[in-house]
Amino acid sequence: AAAAASLGQGHASLPRIDENQELRAELRAFEQRMRALVAQKGVVVGESASTLGEQVVRTATREQLVTVTDAARRAAEGLLWRAGQVGVQVRRATRLQSQLKEAGSAGVQQLVSELVKAQPPGQLCAHDVHTTESVCGRLRPDLVVTLGPQLLPNSTVLVVDLKRQDGSYNSPAHIHQLASYGVALLDQLPATSRSKVLLAVTDLRRIQFLCVTRQASGGFSYQLSAEMGEAIPALCAALLAPPQRYGASPPPELKLAGRAVELVSFLGAGATSSVYECRLPNSQGEAEAVAAKVPLEPHTTSHEQRVLQELAAAGEGCPCIPRIMGMLDNNKGLLLGPVGMPLAAEGMLTDHPRLFNGFGGLVHALREAHERGWVHRDVRPDNLVLVGESSLYLIDWGCATQQDEEPIPASSFCGTIKYASDRVLQLLAAKSDQLDARPEDDLQSLVKAMWAVSHPLEAQVLAPVGKQKFSNLLKTWQDVMLGHPVWSRLMDAAAAAQYDAVAQGLADRFD
Repeated sequence: AAAAASLGQGHASLPRIDENQELRAELRAFEQRMRALVAQKGVVVGESASTLGEQVVRTATREQLVTVTDAARRAAEGLLWRAGQVGVQVRRATRLQSQLKEAGSAGVQQLVSELVKAQPPGQLCAHDVHTTESVCGRLRPDLVVTLGPQLLPNSTVLVVDLKRQDGSYNSPAHIHQLASYGVALLDQLPATSRSKVLLAVTDLRRIQFLCVTRQASGGFSYQLSAEMGEAIPALCAALLAPPQRYGASPPPELKLAGRAVELVSFLGAGATSSVYECRLPNSQGEAEAVAAKVPLEPHTTSHEQRVLQELAAAGEGCPCIPRIMGMLDNNKGLLLGPVGMPLAAEGMLTDHPRLFNGFGGLVHALREAHERGWVHRDVRPDNLVLVGESSLYLIDWGCATQQDEEPIPASSFCGTIKYASDRVLQLLAAKSDQLDARPEDDLQSLVKAMWAVSHPLEAQVLAPVGKQKFSNLLKTWQDVMLGHPVWSRLMDAAAAAQYDAVAQGLADRFD
């Protein structure tokens, strides 16, 4: 605690770099191109990455993001001493004459991997991402340090990329790659949950830090530190500083009837809540996977709880709709089951060829909910999850509303605009104050979501949706359907609330 307090004084403030209009426009153009390339290739490499990376280097401010103090040096010495023989190897690797490769049995990555295995227990936990999941979506940096043992994006303190010592460890392409890790991590979380993250690129001899910050007006800004010649002490300086300085927060403490719930992993987040996979003992004493939906202040899960309880109370309940497994203590959220894989995940269609068998149950679940008066209003790929080989569940009923409720103004729209029905888009474009909820809206959203899942490359035309007018988005969807007559007929069936036709048509498309 004393070391953290002293280091906190050593951190320089991060100046804004987007005050210059020309630089801000350049950064936004870079961001758009980076997103497009990452979407196409995952990790961007080659000349295009170098060109984009140069823009980050040119426009980022060279301010010290951390200051190496005596406390940081002592912490580094203690870390290497506890690591034993690995520490000796790391000390040798930090010498100027060291020429280690990046990979291989004697490379920088393997050395740090061994160091991570030797780490002592404590509040911070280092993860070798080569052997675990990543907090950066499809992108995989080399090392992630978190508050606590769980690998969670909101509790990530530092993301590190390791490079070879016989080359340029901080080339423009490498800086760009580092920036893409930060953007990918923040993109998983709502702005209310986290707005910045600290990253570093190092060859163990030298190190540079990059802070990626989500701007309130949209987009990201990037602050790049000066190069530091003491890599290990500099890393310790960053880790000893107060975690909240760069947006990290401790993992939530979840309890059910006074007993701690085991938190396993991060599943996703929206504007009002975060969702985690947890383990809960069942009646046989075996651990069962459940999803903990934890609201972000000042939101609650009381509305979704009411919806799910009403749907479950009627007869045998609605199939393919989550069931409540428990209510967390102190109104911390809901435990829901079962846990599945979102259809938005990469490789879903090729890895699960029996997916088409799930549409009958899914559409039947929507019909059951509609007959009980509820409209979901947010049917999208992220809210459609596969359980087992062919059971499709519709999750996240927080936006659901009763069909007989009073219409709302367009400014109060709840849901995901990208997959809104054509009727809703027309009302939004007209700025109507008579925005109501109808069953056919859910069905059309389902058709649009499944088209996007089955046509991932073509669906990139929807990527800039946030900058489009509602009328432009409506025309984009109309143009899409003109080129896909079978899907266009499915849209017509959905608009007419023909449940059986929609279920059979989707099954045929995915068979």
